[in-house]
Amino acid sequence: MFDWLFRKEPRQVIDVPPFQYGDSLTLDWNEECEGWTSALPELGQAAKIYIGPRAGVEHPLPESCALIVIVRERIALLNAAALGYLVKESGTFVHETYKHCLSAESFTPTGIEIFEHEGTLGEYTLTYDPVFDPGAIWRVRFRKQQATEWGFDD
Repeated sequence: MFDWLFRKEPRQVIDVPPFQYGDSLTLDWNEECEGWTSALPELGQAAKIYIGPRAGVEHPLPESCALIVIVRERIALLNAAALGYLVKESGTFVHETYKHCLSAESFTPTGIEIFEHEGTLGEYTLTYDPVFDPGAIWRVRFRKQQATEWGFDD
């Protein structure tokens, strides 16, 4: 009687061509994470760029792409700033919660995220895998080149 409720329809795969922004940024639609992605070798072998779209498979805003290009150019400085911010701002929490003495080496960079929601344009987040919290993603949010907050997702 309720078979139709539990019937799984095959997920429709959307074929979206890559999006090119100028000569310096090519993004591919990633159906699994529902966003635009690209490799970010400047930050690490497995690091990625992720842009969360406003709706569906809309192309990223030019402002988001321009921000990614600027961040990539300054990634070494921004990564150092993010790690310094994490160590300074979360050190006591990490020591009390995880019994781990925090240092910049406690984190492996995983990427840059931009979400194109109202009120977040111009903001981006650098993400990290912490050695003391396997499976979690730790984040440092930036506005321009200033770290503004940190957090994590378990």
